[in-house]
Amino acid sequence: MVLGEELGWRGWLLPRLAGSQGVLKALAVTGFVWGLWHAPLTLLGYNYPDIGPWAALAFTGFCVLFGMLVGWLRLSSGSLWPAILAHGSLNACAGLPLLLGDATEPPNMLVVGLPGFVGWAFLAVLAVVVHRWSPIRFTDVEGRVNP
Repeated sequence: MVLGEELGWRGWLLPRLAGSQGVLKALAVTGFVWGLWHAPLTLLGYNYPDIGPWAALAFTGFCVLFGMLVGWLRLSSGSLWPAILAHGSLNACAGLPLLLGDATEPPNMLVVGLPGFVGWAFLAVLAVVVHRWSPIRFTDVEGRVNP
């Protein structure tokens, strides 16, 4: 699933949007679309089982923030593989709070872990740091540079 998603979002959509809309807008839109893609699963309780329909909105916010980093990896490296590895690593580790938590009193996934609000804060700071440390200058097919 990771390979297919990354081929679509960061391999196809992101470069096209970055060439016409600029990098930051393209990263945000790609993350938003990626979040909407997950809405059917989150509405079934996949990531945040206790918050009902708000789960789709919460996970879309997470996808925008994490997408900023995964998209930065994709565009700054010129390769899709760093994005694939980051996405796969996230999927492999996302359930750790449940595995390490108390089974009789499961943690609130809206708060803990990378997809929770604590993770959002970390991702937001990290996104600002990497985009300031190494901003992406994307050159579209016509040779125009879009910051």
